[in-house]
Amino acid sequence: MSGHGVKRYKTRGKLVSYFPKPKGRSGAKFSTPSAFISLPDELLLEVVNSYPRVSLHTKRTALYGEEYLVRHRSIYALSQTCRRLRNVFLPYVWQSIEAFASKYQVDDPAKPNRMNLPDGILWKKELATDLVRQLEIVTIRDPTLAPYVQTVTVWLSDYSWAGVWPEFCRALAELPNLHTLHIVYSMQATGRWIFEKRSFLEMLDRRSLPSVRNLAIPWKLANLLPSMPETQRLYFTDATPRQFSNGLTEPTKAGFAKLRELPNTVFTLTSNNLFELCGGRLKHIQVRLHEHRAKGDVEAQRIQQRFTKMAKRLRGLESLKVFSDESYDDIAFWADCTMLLIQPLEAVLRARAVPNSSAPNDAEPSTRTVRVTLVHRSGARKTVIAAAGQDDP
Repeated sequence: MSGHGVKRYKTRGKLVSYFPKPKGRSGAKFSTPSAFISLPDELLLEVVNSYPRVSLHTKRTALYGEEYLVRHRSIYALSQTCRRLRNVFLPYVWQSIEAFASKYQVDDPAKPNRMNLPDGILWKKELATDLVRQLEIVTIRDPTLAPYVQTVTVWLSDYSWAGVWPEFCRALAELPNLHTLHIVYSMQATGRWIFEKRSFLEMLDRRSLPSVRNLAIPWKLANLLPSMPETQRLYFTDATPRQFSNGLTEPTKAGFAKLRELPNTVFTLTSNNLFELCGGRLKHIQVRLHEHRAKGDVEAQRIQQRFTKMAKRLRGLESLKVFSDESYDDIAFWADCTMLLIQPLEAVLRARAVPNSSAPNDAEPSTRTVRVTLVHRSGARKTVIAAAGQDDP
Protein backbone atom coordinates (compact mmCIF):
# COMPACT_ATOMS: atom_id res chain seq x y z
CA MET A 1 0.00 0.00 0.00
CA SER A 2 1.07 3.53 -0.56
CA GLY A 3 -0.49 6.87 0.07
CA HIS A 4 0.39 10.50 0.69
CA GLY A 5 3.90 9.95 -0.65
CA VAL A 6 4.68 7.07 1.75
CA LYS A 7 5.79 3.75 0.27
CA ARG A 8 5.33 0.56 2.31
CA TYR A 9 7.31 -2.63 1.82
CA LYS A 10 7.28 -6.10 3.39
CA THR A 11 10.64 -7.21 4.75
CA ARG A 12 10.88 -10.61 6.47
CA GLY A 13 7.21 -10.52 7.24
CA LYS A 14 7.33 -7.00 8.72
CA LEU A 15 5.69 -3.96 7.23
CA VAL A 16 8.07 -1.01 7.08
CA SER A 17 7.54 2.51 5.75
CA TYR A 18 9.93 4.45 3.55
CA PHE A 19 9.78 8.23 3.07
CA PRO A 20 11.58 9.07 -0.17
CA LYS A 21 13.78 12.19 -0.29
CA PRO A 22 12.30 15.07 -2.28
CA LYS A 23 13.59 15.67 -5.78
CA GLY A 24 13.96 18.82 -7.80
CA ARG A 25 12.38 19.38 -11.18
CA SER A 26 15.35 17.76 -12.91
CA GLY A 27 14.99 14.67 -10.74
CA ALA A 28 18.18 15.35 -8.79
CA LYS A 29 17.99 14.91 -5.03
CA PHE A 30 18.69 17.97 -2.91
CA SER A 31 19.02 18.96 0.73
CA THR A 32 17.41 22.24 1.73
CA PRO A 33 20.01 23.17 4.41
CA SER A 34 22.96 22.54 2.13
CA ALA A 35 21.29 24.49 -0.69
CA PHE A 36 20.82 27.48 1.62
CA ILE A 37 24.40 27.33 2.86
CA SER A 38 25.72 27.28 -0.68
CA LEU A 39 24.05 30.59 -1.56
CA PRO A 40 26.38 33.56 -2.20
CA ASP A 41 27.00 35.92 0.72
CA GLU A 42 25.02 38.69 -0.99
CA LEU A 43 21.87 36.56 -1.17
CA LEU A 44 22.26 35.39 2.42
CA LEU A 45 22.38 39.00 3.58
CA GLU A 46 19.34 39.91 1.48
CA VAL A 47 17.33 37.47 3.59
CA VAL A 48 18.00 39.35 6.83
CA ASN A 49 17.84 42.81 5.26
CA SER A 50 14.16 42.25 4.49
CA TYR A 51 13.30 42.77 8.17
CA PRO A 52 12.31 46.32 9.29
CA ARG A 53 15.03 48.61 10.61
CA VAL A 54 14.97 52.01 12.30
CA SER A 55 15.80 55.00 10.11
CA LEU A 56 17.73 57.95 11.49
CA HIS A 57 15.53 60.25 9.41
CA THR A 58 12.38 59.20 11.28
CA LYS A 59 11.20 61.67 13.91
CA ARG A 60 9.91 59.20 16.48
CA THR A 61 10.32 59.03 20.24
CA ALA A 62 7.81 56.24 20.91
CA LEU A 63 8.91 52.76 21.94
CA TYR A 64 9.18 50.37 18.98
CA GLY A 65 7.32 47.06 18.73
CA GLU A 66 8.62 43.49 18.72
CA GLU A 67 8.86 43.28 14.91
CA TYR A 68 12.06 45.34 15.13
CA LEU A 69 13.69 42.63 17.24
CA VAL A 70 13.32 39.92 14.58
CA ARG A 71 16.27 40.93 12.42
CA HIS A 72 18.90 40.74 15.17
CA ARG A 73 17.48 37.49 16.52
CA SER A 74 17.44 35.92 13.05
CA ILE A 75 21.04 36.89 12.33
CA TYR A 76 22.13 35.51 15.69
CA ALA A 77 20.30 32.22 15.11
CA LEU A 78 21.88 31.83 11.66
CA SER A 79 25.35 32.53 13.04
CA GLN A 80 24.94 29.57 15.42
CA THR A 81 23.96 27.13 12.66
CA CYS A 82 27.32 26.09 11.19
CA ARG A 83 30.82 27.36 10.56
CA ARG A 84 29.98 28.66 7.09
CA LEU A 85 27.06 30.80 8.29
CA ARG A 86 28.96 31.90 11.38
CA ASN A 87 31.72 33.35 9.22
CA VAL A 88 29.13 35.25 7.19
CA PHE A 89 26.80 36.50 9.92
CA LEU A 90 28.95 36.99 13.03
CA PRO A 91 30.13 40.49 12.03
CA TYR A 92 26.50 41.46 11.43
CA VAL A 93 25.29 40.08 14.76
CA TRP A 94 27.36 42.67 16.60
CA GLN A 95 27.37 45.39 13.98
CA SER A 96 24.57 47.03 15.94
CA ILE A 97 23.73 47.16 19.65
CA GLU A 98 19.94 47.49 19.88
CA ALA A 99 17.70 48.07 22.88
CA PHE A 100 14.84 50.22 21.62
CA ALA A 101 11.95 47.78 21.12
CA SER A 102 9.87 45.61 23.43
CA LYS A 103 7.57 42.63 23.12
CA TYR A 104 5.21 44.45 25.48
CA GLN A 105 4.72 47.37 23.05
CA VAL A 106 1.81 47.42 20.61
CA ASP A 107 2.07 50.07 17.89
CA ASP A 108 -0.91 52.09 16.74
CA PRO A 109 -0.56 52.37 12.93
CA ALA A 110 -2.70 55.50 12.94
CA LYS A 111 -0.45 57.22 15.50
CA PRO A 112 3.05 55.73 15.15
CA ASN A 113 4.70 58.45 17.25
CA ARG A 114 2.27 58.30 20.16
CA MET A 115 3.97 57.18 23.36
CA ASN A 116 1.24 54.79 24.57
CA LEU A 117 3.75 53.03 26.80
CA PRO A 118 2.96 49.60 28.30
CA ASP A 119 1.85 49.33 31.91
CA GLY A 120 4.15 48.18 34.70
CA ILE A 121 7.94 47.99 34.74
CA LEU A 122 8.59 44.69 32.96
CA TRP A 123 9.25 46.44 29.65
CA LYS A 124 11.64 48.87 31.34
CA LYS A 125 13.53 46.01 32.95
CA GLU A 126 13.65 44.22 29.61
CA LEU A 127 15.23 47.22 27.85
CA ALA A 128 17.78 47.91 30.59
CA THR A 129 18.76 44.26 31.00
CA ASP A 130 19.11 43.68 27.26
CA LEU A 131 21.24 46.80 26.81
CA VAL A 132 23.64 45.94 29.64
CA ARG A 133 23.85 42.31 28.47
CA GLN A 134 24.87 43.28 24.93
CA LEU A 135 27.40 45.86 26.11
CA GLU A 136 29.00 43.41 28.54
CA ILE A 137 29.33 40.74 25.83
CA VAL A 138 31.27 42.97 23.44
CA THR A 139 33.40 44.83 26.00
CA ILE A 140 33.98 42.36 28.88
CA ARG A 141 33.18 38.75 27.98
CA ASP A 142 34.63 38.88 24.46
CA PRO A 143 36.38 42.20 23.68
CA THR A 144 37.34 40.89 20.21
CA LEU A 145 33.72 41.63 19.23
CA ALA A 146 33.99 45.35 20.08
CA PRO A 147 35.49 46.37 16.68
CA TYR A 148 32.40 44.96 14.94
CA VAL A 149 30.06 47.46 16.63
CA GLN A 150 29.26 50.43 14.39
CA THR A 151 25.80 51.50 15.58
CA VAL A 152 24.11 51.78 18.98
CA THR A 153 20.33 52.34 19.07
CA VAL A 154 18.67 52.66 22.48
CA TRP A 155 15.47 53.76 24.21
CA LEU A 156 16.56 54.68 27.74
CA SER A 157 14.02 54.26 30.51
CA ASP A 158 14.36 55.34 34.14
CA TYR A 159 14.71 51.73 35.33
CA SER A 160 17.90 51.50 37.41
CA TRP A 161 19.21 54.46 35.44
CA ALA A 162 21.86 55.31 38.06
CA GLY A 163 23.53 52.00 37.27
CA VAL A 164 22.72 51.70 33.57
CA TRP A 165 23.97 55.15 32.53
CA PRO A 166 27.56 54.77 33.90
CA GLU A 167 27.76 51.33 32.26
CA PHE A 168 26.44 52.81 29.03
CA CYS A 169 29.11 55.54 29.05
CA ARG A 170 31.90 53.09 29.89
CA ALA A 171 31.01 50.69 27.10
CA LEU A 172 30.60 53.38 24.43
CA ALA A 173 34.17 54.53 25.03
CA GLU A 174 35.42 50.99 24.34
CA LEU A 175 33.85 50.69 20.89
CA PRO A 176 36.60 51.90 18.52
CA ASN A 177 34.54 51.80 15.31
CA LEU A 178 31.28 53.27 16.62
CA HIS A 179 30.10 55.78 14.00
CA THR A 180 26.37 56.14 14.81
CA LEU A 181 24.71 56.75 18.19
CA HIS A 182 20.90 56.82 18.13
CA ILE A 183 19.10 57.64 21.38
CA VAL A 184 15.43 57.38 20.43
CA TYR A 185 14.23 58.76 23.75
CA SER A 186 15.16 59.04 27.41
CA MET A 187 12.61 59.07 30.20
CA GLN A 188 12.52 61.47 33.09
CA ALA A 189 13.93 60.32 36.39
CA THR A 190 12.62 61.97 39.57
CA GLY A 191 11.00 64.68 37.48
CA ARG A 192 14.10 65.60 35.44
CA TRP A 193 15.64 64.40 32.24
CA ILE A 194 18.28 61.78 32.94
CA PHE A 195 21.01 63.57 31.05
CA GLU A 196 20.37 67.03 32.43
CA LYS A 197 22.15 66.04 35.63
CA ARG A 198 25.58 67.66 35.47
CA SER A 199 27.44 64.69 36.92
CA PHE A 200 26.28 62.40 34.12
CA LEU A 201 27.10 64.91 31.40
CA GLU A 202 30.60 65.20 32.84
CA MET A 203 30.86 61.42 33.01
CA LEU A 204 30.32 61.12 29.28
CA ASP A 205 32.51 64.15 28.62
CA ARG A 206 35.42 62.38 30.29
CA ARG A 207 34.88 59.50 27.88
CA SER A 208 34.98 61.40 24.58
CA LEU A 209 33.72 59.49 21.54
CA PRO A 210 35.77 60.80 18.59
CA SER A 211 34.67 58.02 16.22
CA VAL A 212 30.99 59.08 16.16
CA ARG A 213 29.97 60.78 12.91
CA ASN A 214 26.16 60.44 13.08
CA LEU A 215 24.20 61.44 16.20
CA ALA A 216 20.41 61.08 16.59
CA ILE A 217 18.91 62.41 19.83
CA PRO A 218 15.90 64.23 21.30
CA TRP A 219 16.59 67.95 21.27
CA LYS A 220 16.86 68.12 25.07
CA LEU A 221 19.98 65.96 24.87
CA ALA A 222 21.82 68.44 22.66
CA ASN A 223 24.38 69.06 25.39
CA LEU A 224 25.79 65.60 24.67
CA LEU A 225 27.21 66.97 21.41
CA PRO A 226 30.60 68.08 22.84
CA SER A 227 31.30 64.48 23.88
CA MET A 228 31.29 63.55 20.18
CA PRO A 229 33.51 66.31 18.71
CA GLU A 230 33.70 64.81 15.19
CA THR A 231 29.94 64.62 14.64
CA GLN A 232 29.07 65.66 11.08
CA ARG A 233 25.37 64.79 10.85
CA LEU A 234 22.89 65.55 13.64
CA TYR A 235 19.37 64.09 13.58
CA PHE A 236 16.59 65.01 15.98
CA THR A 237 14.09 62.34 17.00
CA ASP A 238 11.51 64.99 17.90
CA ALA A 239 10.49 68.50 16.87
CA THR A 240 12.85 71.30 17.91
CA PRO A 241 11.48 74.45 19.58
CA ARG A 242 11.97 77.86 18.03
CA GLN A 243 14.14 79.11 20.89
CA PHE A 244 16.45 76.18 20.59
CA SER A 245 19.57 77.72 22.14
CA ASN A 246 18.05 78.15 25.61
CA GLY A 247 20.04 76.02 28.06
CA LEU A 248 22.83 75.08 25.65
CA THR A 249 26.39 75.22 26.93
CA GLU A 250 29.13 77.09 25.06
CA PRO A 251 30.88 73.83 24.04
CA THR A 252 27.56 72.63 22.60
CA LYS A 253 27.18 75.81 20.55
CA ALA A 254 30.73 75.30 19.26
CA GLY A 255 29.78 71.75 18.29
CA PHE A 256 26.88 73.01 16.18
CA ALA A 257 29.27 75.23 14.25
CA LYS A 258 31.16 72.12 13.06
CA LEU A 259 28.13 70.25 11.68
CA ARG A 260 27.97 69.37 8.00
CA GLU A 261 24.33 68.37 7.82
CA LEU A 262 21.03 68.27 9.72
CA PRO A 263 19.33 65.70 7.47
CA ASN A 264 15.84 65.60 9.03
CA THR A 265 15.57 69.28 9.98
CA VAL A 266 13.57 71.63 7.75
CA PHE A 267 14.42 75.29 8.29
CA THR A 268 11.96 78.12 7.82
CA LEU A 269 12.82 81.32 6.00
CA THR A 270 11.90 83.34 9.05
CA SER A 271 14.07 84.00 12.07
CA ASN A 272 15.38 80.53 12.90
CA ASN A 273 17.28 80.12 16.12
CA LEU A 274 18.64 76.69 15.21
CA PHE A 275 20.11 77.84 11.89
CA GLU A 276 21.85 80.73 13.61
CA LEU A 277 23.71 78.19 15.75
CA CYS A 278 25.06 76.32 12.74
CA GLY A 279 28.19 77.58 11.06
CA GLY A 280 28.93 77.90 7.38
CA ARG A 281 29.94 74.26 7.00
CA LEU A 282 26.49 72.89 6.23
CA LYS A 283 26.57 71.19 2.82
CA HIS A 284 22.94 70.08 2.55
CA ILE A 285 19.92 71.97 3.90
CA GLN A 286 16.13 71.78 3.66
CA VAL A 287 13.82 74.79 3.88
CA ARG A 288 10.06 75.31 3.79
CA LEU A 289 8.59 78.15 1.74
CA HIS A 290 5.28 79.46 3.08
CA GLU A 291 2.61 81.04 0.87
CA HIS A 292 3.11 84.77 1.36
CA ARG A 293 1.29 86.50 -1.52
CA ALA A 294 -1.53 87.68 0.69
CA LYS A 295 1.01 89.74 2.63
CA GLY A 296 2.24 91.61 -0.44
CA ASP A 297 5.62 92.43 -1.90
CA VAL A 298 7.10 93.47 1.44
CA GLU A 299 7.00 89.90 2.76
CA ALA A 300 8.49 88.60 -0.51
CA GLN A 301 11.42 91.00 -0.15
CA ARG A 302 11.98 89.87 3.42
CA ILE A 303 12.08 86.20 2.39
CA GLN A 304 14.51 87.01 -0.42
CA GLN A 305 16.78 88.97 1.92
CA ARG A 306 16.77 86.22 4.56
CA PHE A 307 17.60 83.54 2.04
CA THR A 308 20.36 85.64 0.46
CA LYS A 309 21.90 86.06 3.89
CA MET A 310 21.64 82.31 4.45
CA ALA A 311 23.24 81.53 1.07
CA LYS A 312 26.16 83.91 1.65
CA ARG A 313 26.91 82.18 4.93
CA LEU A 314 26.86 78.65 3.50
CA ARG A 315 29.95 78.77 1.28
CA GLY A 316 30.15 74.98 0.97
CA LEU A 317 26.47 74.42 0.15
CA GLU A 318 26.02 71.54 -2.32
CA SER A 319 22.28 70.84 -2.29
CA LEU A 320 19.09 72.65 -1.31
CA LYS A 321 15.65 71.04 -0.97
CA VAL A 322 12.62 73.34 -0.80
CA PHE A 323 9.19 72.19 0.45
CA SER A 324 5.91 74.03 0.00
CA ASP A 325 3.34 74.52 2.70
CA GLU A 326 -0.23 73.19 2.47
CA SER A 327 -1.75 76.32 0.91
CA TYR A 328 0.63 76.73 -2.04
CA ASP A 329 -0.60 76.40 -5.63
CA ASP A 330 1.95 74.47 -7.70
CA ILE A 331 2.41 77.13 -10.42
CA ALA A 332 2.83 79.87 -7.82
CA PHE A 333 5.27 77.69 -5.89
CA TRP A 334 7.54 77.10 -8.89
CA ALA A 335 7.49 80.81 -9.77
CA ASP A 336 8.23 81.98 -6.22
CA CYS A 337 11.09 79.50 -5.81
CA THR A 338 12.69 80.84 -8.98
CA MET A 339 12.31 84.49 -8.01
CA LEU A 340 12.95 84.33 -4.27
CA LEU A 341 15.46 81.49 -4.00
CA ILE A 342 17.13 80.35 -7.22
CA GLN A 343 17.88 83.77 -8.69
CA PRO A 344 19.35 85.16 -5.42
CA LEU A 345 21.38 81.95 -5.03
CA GLU A 346 22.84 82.32 -8.52
CA ALA A 347 23.72 85.95 -7.73
CA VAL A 348 25.61 84.79 -4.62
CA LEU A 349 27.45 82.13 -6.66
CA ARG A 350 28.45 84.76 -9.25
CA ALA A 351 29.82 86.98 -6.50
CA ARG A 352 31.90 84.10 -5.16
CA ALA A 353 33.37 83.46 -8.60
CA VAL A 354 35.15 86.82 -8.44
CA PRO A 355 38.67 86.34 -6.98
CA ASN A 356 38.96 87.79 -3.48
CA SER A 357 42.48 88.33 -2.19
CA SER A 358 41.21 89.33 1.26
CA ALA A 359 39.69 85.89 1.94
CA PRO A 360 41.57 83.92 4.63
CA ASN A 361 43.59 80.91 3.53
CA ASP A 362 41.69 78.56 5.83
CA ALA A 363 38.25 79.65 4.63
CA GLU A 364 35.75 76.96 3.69
CA PRO A 365 36.07 76.10 -0.06
CA SER A 366 33.27 77.73 -2.03
CA THR A 367 31.02 75.73 -4.33
CA ARG A 368 30.19 76.96 -7.85
CA THR A 369 26.99 74.96 -8.36
CA VAL A 370 24.11 73.95 -6.06
CA ARG A 371 21.56 71.23 -6.78
CA VAL A 372 18.09 72.61 -5.96
CA THR A 373 15.12 70.25 -5.56
CA LEU A 374 11.64 71.77 -5.33
CA VAL A 375 9.00 69.57 -3.69
CA HIS A 376 5.35 70.61 -3.90
CA ARG A 377 2.82 69.35 -1.32
CA SER A 378 1.17 67.23 -4.04
CA GLY A 379 4.36 65.22 -4.45
CA ALA A 380 5.41 66.86 -7.72
CA ARG A 381 9.04 67.88 -7.80
CA LYS A 382 11.56 69.64 -10.00
CA THR A 383 15.35 69.65 -9.90
CA VAL A 384 17.46 72.51 -11.21
CA ILE A 385 21.15 73.29 -11.02
CA ALA A 386 21.93 76.78 -9.76
CA ALA A 387 25.28 77.91 -11.16
CA ALA A 388 27.36 81.06 -11.28
CA GLY A 389 27.07 81.29 -15.09
CA GLN A 390 28.20 84.47 -16.78
CA ASP A 391 28.17 87.95 -15.34
CA ASP A 392 25.13 90.01 -16.19
CA PRO A 393 25.75 92.44 -19.08
